[in-house]
Parts: sequence; structure tokens; C-alpha cells
Amino acid sequence: MSTMLKRVLILLVSCLFLPTTAASASSDQDNVVVILTGGLTWNRLDAENYPHLEQLATNGTVANMAPMPLSGVSCPFDSWLEISAGRQVYPSAQSMITCPQPKVNAGHQITFWGQSLQALAIDPTLTLERTAGAAPGTFGDSVSDVSSQAVGTGGAYVLAPQSGIVPENYVEAPSDNTELASIVSQSASDNALTVVDADTHSYKNDLQRESSQRKAENQTRLAQGLPPLPDPNRAPDDETEEPPVIEETPEPEFPEEGMSFEDAIQSLETAQTEESRENYEDSRDAMREELTEDNAARVDTVLGEVPEGTQVLVASLTDFGNDRALQIAISGTVGDQGEGALGTSGTTRQTGLIHETDIAPTILDMLGLDSTDVTGAPITSNSDSATLAERTTVLSDNAVHSSEMLANRGLFLRFVTNTAIGFFLLSLVLFMQPVYRRFPLRRVWSWLGYTLASVPVSSLLINLLSWWNTSNPPLALIGGSWLLAGGIGLICLNLQRLRNTAPLLAISGLTAGVLLLDTATGSHLMADSPMGFNILTAARFYGLGNEAYSLLATGALVILSFLGVWISGRTSARISGRNWALAVIGFLGLIVAAIDAMPSMGADFGGALSFLPALIVLMMLIGKIRVSWGKALGIVGITGLLAAGLAFVDWLRPAAERTHLGRFFDSVLQGELWDILIRKGGTNLRLLFSSTHRWVTLAALLLVLLVLLQILRKHAVMDAGEPIDKGWKPTWWNHIRMSYLSAWGWLAPTEISGHASAALKPALISIAVCTTLAFALNDSGIVIPGMAAILLLPLLVGFVQGEQDSSSSQKQNSPSEPEVTQEPKLASGAPRR
Repeated sequence: MSTMLKRVLILLVSCLFLPTTAASASSDQDNVVVILTGGLTWNRLDAENYPHLEQLATNGTVANMAPMPLSGVSCPFDSWLEISAGRQVYPSAQSMITCPQPKVNAGHQITFWGQSLQALAIDPTLTLERTAGAAPGTFGDSVSDVSSQAVGTGGAYVLAPQSGIVPENYVEAPSDNTELASIVSQSASDNALTVVDADTHSYKNDLQRESSQRKAENQTRLAQGLPPLPDPNRAPDDETEEPPVIEETPEPEFPEEGMSFEDAIQSLETAQTEESRENYEDSRDAMREELTEDNAARVDTVLGEVPEGTQVLVASLTDFGNDRALQIAISGTVGDQGEGALGTSGTTRQTGLIHETDIAPTILDMLGLDSTDVTGAPITSNSDSATLAERTTVLSDNAVHSSEMLANRGLFLRFVTNTAIGFFLLSLVLFMQPVYRRFPLRRVWSWLGYTLASVPVSSLLINLLSWWNTSNPPLALIGGSWLLAGGIGLICLNLQRLRNTAPLLAISGLTAGVLLLDTATGSHLMADSPMGFNILTAARFYGLGNEAYSLLATGALVILSFLGVWISGRTSARISGRNWALAVIGFLGLIVAAIDAMPSMGADFGGALSFLPALIVLMMLIGKIRVSWGKALGIVGITGLLAAGLAFVDWLRPAAERTHLGRFFDSVLQGELWDILIRKGGTNLRLLFSSTHRWVTLAALLLVLLVLLQILRKHAVMDAGEPIDKGWKPTWWNHIRMSYLSAWGWLAPTEISGHASAALKPALISIAVCTTLAFALNDSGIVIPGMAAILLLPLLVGFVQGEQDSSSSQKQNSPSEPEVTQEPKLASGAPRR
């Protein structure tokens, strides 16, 4: 046989076997069914009533799923768009008050596809800008090489390519559960991917959305001087009579003469009777229960017909009503007898928790396809020996915790910030010379300050006590945190008898230590805590948020400053104390910065950019190294290079394993830096004029500049109890100065405070550098100086008060000693009395 003939035969045999080889390869890959539903949460779902759902959950991976962090009322439509784009598409919900019900037809483009989609919103004038890089249809293009079928409207949105053309084999989901199960069963056998919209609810008629729509209409009516619409949830006084008609009230009373528009709306909201609210809540709970049962039964019926060996992902996208709640997510293989596990992902890094953006990469991972075009990370399993009941108990408890924190976090923070504002302003009055001498409860005031400063760390520790499972969660959270803080404050008040700086160091060290340890071990205390982050807002799922970073940086810089001054006063035969101090605080400071910035721990990009310059400034002050503009620019350059290096190293990892540092670096490479800066700058500006932290910061600045900095003065400003008149010009400014000194100038540095001021000054300067940079670099910057003030200033108030009382006690206890005092160190040209 000739060589040419051999080659031809080999080629023919290869061609004959190639199709068979490809077919068997595709058959080795299990087909995938994705079931999208809504209203299913672990604390409302009793899996035992749904055998197929229970079996999948028992042998598969179960988790809570955090929804998209949209402003407004989200609907399934918003989640369909997100899965289709592989990332969040809009910052606000498209549906606003009521959920749209778009119609889709096989072979035709989805309505409004590629446009702003604002025509689907209740307000046609609404303008919603799309998130940078978001393109609906990205997921559909990613699965275009595998056979797929969409069943139901949601399935069509998810599988549509970027052209927006609905697949030709699209099938509308029938209302009958058995018919839907039959269609899915056939599709699961014929296609590699089936996406099913198994939600039975339209979300157009639920009570909370109706209430929101009625409220918006009443606001318009009030602005026009018209009476509000009647509340349909208010029961009539007599069931045989018609409900009372609210129009009987004279029109001029809505709003009443002299009442502002805002007051009129508030009056309307509070005018509902308790009976109306109870009827509303009962109806809402009944409809939620009905929705859960209907959707769970539909999903269970579909699962019962899915062929064995099929990979299944069940995801609940939307809850009933306006309230956000963690939804269920289950992934597994039908007929598999595995042990089951709690799920997690690289997005959340929290056991039992995934994010909605993880759906698209999970499906692609099941199909063995590349997921670099979408954000999020595939669901992974953390195996354990727990039963399904034990796992669902944990998930249910976490879901309740997140919901209660979302409901009460704002109340907690308002209480803390308002208390801080009041404390700072009253401290200004207390330290005025005539008031201070006559105020008998100075130690009580110090204890209140230590309590306020301890509230942040106590709000973290209170998470260990499951406050959300009590009969009154708001009272348990707020009352428990303040009670624990009061105990810490009482201990520190007694420690102050031993050393005046003890409360300052103890509370700063405790706060920084707890946050540092929690950050390094997974952020379990910060998850769903007032000073940490809320899972449902989805701003972050691990690491250091802005409030926590501010507390950690402030506490750490205080401890490092005092430690450095203490070490610098000691010498050895080989190395000076100052060099030892620089080495120790530099080493410890870098550990703090590393834990804060490492992608697997703090993942705080802005923190690295602000803490490292503050640390360098602190080292220069303790080392008595002169700070110049050249050195300052060098500090900025070194910090920028280190931060860029961290982001670059994180970017080198696979897309599914990157933290927000690597994703930020990738966004810069994609040309989205300007959009990010504009978004963050806008958020910072908005919070600057809306957050209560701006008033905290303002009150703190007044307290620091007028009172607390007195102890750091190098020159005396009082002589024989009277302010030293330097004859400043103009005269009116001199009068202001003399009045100011008459009130607070008596807080001159004492011999005792002179030792502590050597550490306080570097600490305060470095904290000022840190908070200023963080304010400029973070999108919620005003929160950072506000939280730093809440921790630090009450401690300084107690310290100053303790210094003054100790100085007075020493003078009273040594009357027999001749009074030999040094002349006050006056500025040149100052007159003597």
C-alpha cells in the first residue's frame, strides 16, 4: 500500500470518528436547569412540605442570596437585566413603584432593548444612567455556543443576546405547574441550558407597592391643595356601613393654613389609625405566606420532572413588598446523594452567603464556559457534617439578622451621632471657667464620655448575643450596646485613678484590637453591625467599611503614638530609644496597614492611601524629623506606588477571585476611572450636605479648637487667673481673643499633662492627616472624621478633666510647701502684671 493511500485512509477514518467523539464529549457535560423564582426566604420556607426541593437542598449546596443594592423598589425585571448583563445595570430600580410586565415574543426584539428602559418606569421623566461597562445580553452571548431554551419572560431576558432578539425556541411559561414541569423536563433532555421563570406573582398588586404609589399620589394632591386619597386598609367603624370618605374634611385643611408641605405629608403619614396599620400588616403577612407557598409548590413540581443527573440552580430574586430580605439559593444535581453543604463565593467570602451577581458565573461554571465577561464568582461549597435542618436554621438566623440590621441601623447611628453632638456642645459650656468650677458632677460627665467612646466597640460585641432574636430588636440593639458601653466606661473611670491616660489608651486599644482581629479572621463581627456593614445593602461583604476603618485608624494611631514616646525615652547600649521607637511603631503600623489593605482581609483600598501617609507623619514627629514639602510629596508618591502595587497583584489573579482592588484596577484599564471618580465624588458631596456626621464633625472642630488644644500650648496665656493682653490689632479682634481666653484659656498645660502632650500632639496630627485624606478619597468621606471624633474626643474630654482635677488636688494637698513657681513663659513683647 502506497504512502499516499495510507494517508487518505487515515484521513477518512478520522473524519468518520470525529462527530462521534464530539457528541460523546458534549454528553459528558451534565445539562443545566436554572429556575428563577421570588419570595422564598429560609425563615419563611418549610422545605419539608416540598419533597423535591428538600432533596435538592439536602444533597446540594444551600445559601442566602443578597439582592442587588438598588435604590427604590426592585422587581424581577431588574434581576433579569443584571443576570443578562453579568453585572449591575442601573443604580436605581427601573420599576420604581409598580413592577412592569413586559411581553416578549420569539424571534422579536425585546421592547425598549438597548435604550434607557425608562419608559417602563412609573415616571416617564425619570433618567437612569447605566452602570459603566454594563451591557444586557452579555450572558446570552457567552452561552451562544451551547444549545439553550428560555421558558417564561425571565428566561427570555436572561438568554437574549446583545441584539435583544428573543430565541426562536422561546416558550411562554404556562400557569399550570404540571404543564410547566413537562416543558422543562423535555428542554432539560434536549438542551445544555434551560432557564425557567417559575414566579407565579406579578408583583403589581401587593400592598406595600400600592401604599408607596398612593403616598406619591397624595404628595402630588397635597401640593395642589387637594385632600388625600382614602386608605383602603382602614376598616370601617361599622361593617354594615360604607368606609368613611376622607373627602368630607374641608379642603383648606389639607394642608392647613401655615403648615409647610413637608409637615402636611408628615401629618398625613401619622394620621393613620393603629387599626389601619394592623390590618395592613396582617394582609401583607397573609399575602407573603401565600406567595411563598405558591412559588415553592411551582418550583417543587418542576424539580420533580427534571431528569436525574441534571445540574440545577434555584434562585429567588425578589421578595414580596418594599422590604429587602436575603433570598434562597440552592445548587445541586438531581438524584445526587451527596452530603450537602453551605455555599459561598469569592464575592462574599462569608459561609452561607452569595450575591446575585454570582448567578451568571455559576451557570457558566456549570457549563464549563469562560466567565471573564461577567462579574461575580461561582458558588462553591463549604462541606460540613450538619443536617439540612441545622443549615437552614443558620441561614434563617442570618436572614433575620440582616433584615433587622437594615431596619435599625439608621436609628442606631442617629442616636449615636445626636448624642455625640450634644456631648461636644455641652462640653464646650462645661469647660468655661465659671461653669467648670461650679459643676459638681465632673466625674459623671467623664463616665458619659467614656461610655460614648465605647459604643462603637460595644455595638460589635453585642452581635455575639443575637439581639435580633429578641422580642424588641431595636431596644436590644441600642439598649444592649449602651449598657455594655456603660460598663466599659465604668471600668475605665476607675482605671483613671491609677493613671490619667488609662481610659484613653484602654478604649482606643480595645476598639482597634477588636476591629483588627475581626478583619484578620473574616469580618464576622462587622457583618450586619452598626459600625460594620449590612449584607442587604451589598456595599461590601467582608473587610473594613468606612466607619470601621475610621475607628481602627484612630485607635491604632493613638496607641502607636504613646508606645513610640514611651520607647523613645529609653536607651540601650547599642541603639537609641528613638530608633527603637521608629522601628517598633513602623513594624506594627505596617501590620495594621497590611491587614487593612490585603484583598483577603480588609480589602480597603482607600484605607491604604490614607493610613500609610499618617503613619509616616507619626514616625517623623516621634523621631523629631522635620517635615517639608519635598518629604510630603515623597510620602504621597510612596503611598500611591504601594497602593497601585496591591491593586496590580490582585488584578493578576483570576477574575472570579479578585477583590474590589483588582476589579478597580481592571476598571481603570477599561477606561472607567473618570466615571468612578465622578460617582464617588457625587456621593461624597451628597453625604456632606445630608449626613448627620457633618454636624458631628463641626461640633468636634469647635471643641478641639476652643478647648482641647489648650493643653498643647507651649506658652502661657493666663496670668493670675486673667488672660494676658497682647494688644492685638484690630481692637475688635483683640476683644474676641480676650473673651475667648477668659472662657477657656485657663486650661493651660499642667506639669502632669506636659508628659502626655508629647504623645498626644503626634497622635492628633497623624489622625488629622489620616481623616483628611480618607475624607477626600472615600465616597462617604464625611463619615470618617465624624466616627474618629466619636471615639477620640470624649476620651480627650475625660483626659483634660482628669488633668485639671489632679493639678488642683496636688495644689490643695501641699499648702505648707513654699510656693515657688516658675514665671510663665511669655511671648516676646508681652506685658507683665
